[in-house]
Amino acid sequence: MRTKTAILVALLAGLHLVLLFAGFFAPYDPTTQDRELPYAPPTRFHFKDSSGFHLRPFVYAWTSVLGSDQPDSYQESYKEDRSHEYPLHFFVSGPSYKLLGIYETSAHLFGVAEPGKVLLFGTDAYGRDELSRVLVGGQISVAAGITATFIALLAGSILGVIAGYYGRWIDESLMGVTELFLSLPWLYFLLGVRAFLPLHLSTIKTFFLLTGVIGLIGWAGQPDWCEVWYSARATGTTFWPPAASADLIFTFCDATFCPKPLACCLPRRRCSFRGILPPK
Repeated sequence: MRTKTAILVALLAGLHLVLLFAGFFAPYDPTTQDRELPYAPPTRFHFKDSSGFHLRPFVYAWTSVLGSDQPDSYQESYKEDRSHEYPLHFFVSGPSYKLLGIYETSAHLFGVAEPGKVLLFGTDAYGRDELSRVLVGGQISVAAGITATFIALLAGSILGVIAGYYGRWIDESLMGVTELFLSLPWLYFLLGVRAFLPLHLSTIKTFFLLTGVIGLIGWAGQPDWCEVWYSARATGTTFWPPAASADLIFTFCDATFCPKPLACCLPRRRCSFRGILPPK
């Protein structure tokens, strides 16, 4: 069981590593169009030609045969131009990009000489490389998820600590706001926010605005998470109960961790965050 878990974790870590360096693993610029190759099928690798077997794989360029006697199918509207071979090379120079958004480079993992193309996933309607678009799109998706999770975790943990420590009307008010946010149809709300944003906003600004909205909507589930964490810590248990209330934190604050810091004349803010939040 541990071996399977380790393998899954390694695969997940490898996937995130590939997405982190998407520009290096992507052979082409995801926005570059080639209108002569719409819906081109994936490139085929070859090891053997008329002269014999080759250890280095090579590809042939696709040639469009639209308008011929081929059936009306995109998969059959291209044929390989076998007049010239394009060997596959590793660690090549290609379109420039910014590694991690900082360092500009043109290094790519693999590629072939122009006008040949290595299209592992084929192309879209505008002739753009699908593999490059999947990698860059996955990078954006992972970045949005991490950023939104961090915002939700930060906001929810702070509000959960405040509600659990001070209790009474503060607890009831914050938990009421939490229930209100949980009842929102966040998907439709997100679509409405995007429609409300002006069209002249840049892609970067739109990304951070929508990610911020996702994080602010998703914070509502975090106060309970903070409460459960503190409850398990205070009772010495290694599991988390399915639900907990802010009153439970308030009880433990009075009974265990927080009286000692208060007895030493520490500020209540420091007491609450050091007593409730998880250790570093």
